[in-house]
Amino acid sequence: QRDIVWTLQQKQDLINSIFNNIEIGKITLIKNEYEHLKHSYEVLDGKQRIVALSEFYEDKFQYNGYYFSELSFTDQNKFKRYNVVRAETEQISDEQKYLYFLKLNTTGTPMEKEHLKKVENLLKKKLKYQK
Repeated sequence: QRDIVWTLQQKQDLINSIFNNIEIGKITLIKNEYEHLKHSYEVLDGKQRIVALSEFYEDKFQYNGYYFSELSFTDQNKFKRYNVVRAETEQISDEQKYLYFLKLNTTGTPMEKEHLKKVENLLKKKLKYQK
């Protein structure tokens, strides 16, 4: 796992996605089999998101000028009840972990910048007409 690399803006964008019902991606966990730990997991993918969610919940940064504890009961509840999709697998070898991680992060065709720009322009046009 890499260190914590997300900026404050990226963390706030994640919280914004939650409050706007936008999917934040799947968290992938590996269940560890230790007798003394009944529920021990290793994060294969999603560490930055988990840290951001935890830090917001623990009042370590603000979203829209508010710490979590300052939000209304309704907004706190919305955050707490947001469904974070997770995948879980049984304990696997290090080699399997590396393959799994690479598959998660390299599969598919990256979106072309031209297509993203087209969608951004459509959004701008839509917002302009709403004013």
